[in-house]
Amino acid sequence: VCGFSPVLRRSSRDLGCPSQRKGVRPNHGRVHSPLFKPQTRTQHGSALLDVQLCSQGRSPASTPHMPLDFFRDSDMDRRRYLKWMFASAPALTLLLRNRGLGSSQQPPPRWREFRFSRLATLITPTEQFFLRSHLDYPQLDLAKWKLKVEGSAARPVEINFTQLTALPSTSRLVTFECSGNPPGGGLVSTAEWRGISLSRLLDKAGVLATAKEVVFEGGDFGLDEAESVPLSYARSIPVEKALAAETMIAWEMNGERLRWEHGFPARLIVPGYYAMSHVKWLSRIRLIDRPFKGFYMVKRYFTARRLPGGEFETYPALKMQVKSQIARPASGEQLAKETCLITGAAWTGDGLISRVEVSLDNGITWQAASVLDRPTPYTWVRWEFPWPSPSAGPQTVVCRAFDDQGEQQPQAPDTTLVNRYGNNWYHQVVFTIR
Repeated sequence: VCGFSPVLRRSSRDLGCPSQRKGVRPNHGRVHSPLFKPQTRTQHGSALLDVQLCSQGRSPASTPHMPLDFFRDSDMDRRRYLKWMFASAPALTLLLRNRGLGSSQQPPPRWREFRFSRLATLITPTEQFFLRSHLDYPQLDLAKWKLKVEGSAARPVEINFTQLTALPSTSRLVTFECSGNPPGGGLVSTAEWRGISLSRLLDKAGVLATAKEVVFEGGDFGLDEAESVPLSYARSIPVEKALAAETMIAWEMNGERLRWEHGFPARLIVPGYYAMSHVKWLSRIRLIDRPFKGFYMVKRYFTARRLPGGEFETYPALKMQVKSQIARPASGEQLAKETCLITGAAWTGDGLISRVEVSLDNGITWQAASVLDRPTPYTWVRWEFPWPSPSAGPQTVVCRAFDDQGEQQPQAPDTTLVNRYGNNWYHQVVFTIR
């Protein structure tokens, strides 16, 4: 009823973002990828994928989990398939119900870009902030919502929304970028977030010395775009980043309570990390003593690098790379000579943007752009470059950025990468001067 088939097939989608895997030949049906062949199974581990089905009132222990083998390129045993379907029936029923917040409200789109050519202010208006969700928007009852902190903790914590928002809060400007955002793309925005430092809750729970990672589970549940298996969303980060002062649990965005589409009632904010780590509709935090092998860690949002000899190295895509983009003029635009002002924004992960440069001759020479904002951690800066006397005809402009950690945008994609996450090579636009 939900598009299931007893025979699950793998495809080249398993290597990451489908729209940007140039050079990876699609193989419809089964793919025997070096990344997932049986002899390399140990690199992903045999741990269960933490695919908790959000069935009504079910405890984590009683919720059906699917092992990683479930997703591999082999026929699924009929008895095993039916057994799993029967165990999942309450969750599948929930999936098919109306998904509004207890009403007939239509959910926002899973994907909506910020129109980057509209960049004007440091903070992106909330209604223009980009959206990217893999699963269905969850039904929530704020009166019943609680956030749990458990696992490798001395004193597990459970806190409701009133208790959470009563804690001393702080605000921070943070730029989000989807790791699949191409050069010039609109899956990037900046907002002011208010909430508490995550370390406050973790300290209260008492992080054990054995804890290595922290797993964040969202309330969203459903079918991933490329899979026929119901999933809930979860990502992990190193415990050191979770305890860092900048990592937050937020309940406000741009001076108002979080909107449904942005993670109401509370979401994780991990400054400097790509946006898939900023888990929305936060419901549970687990401290674990091993690397997390959830679906959105090992089958999405990981980097696969081809090594000499044909082997592959894989690791999670986490930290944002230094990047700049041109907002105006847009590609294909026609401008009068007297109006040629080139504008854009630049951002990075842990460092500060130190300079932005523009080339008017396809990268032969470079000139410094003016940075309009004081560089601050985890926030983009806007920049501009006035071009006083451009000649008429087609023009190409390229930009690049540098940060104070010695990082700079690469000229072209890394050819050793099999999948495309990060996508921070030079951005160029082609337009016409009348």
